Amino acid sequence: MLMAQDMDRAVAFYRDVIGLKVNSQSPMWSELAHVEATAISTLPD
Repeated sequence: MLMAQDMDRAVAFYRDVIGLKVNSQSPMWSELAHVEATAISTLPD
């Protein structure tokens, strides 16, 4: 689990730069996954 102050910016980075797939996204919780496994969840601090 990773903390993020700017959820949209964090999701954009992991999606666009790292290449993860967004499974779900909301202002308080987002879940991203690699092709083989769910890898990262972020929460704002």
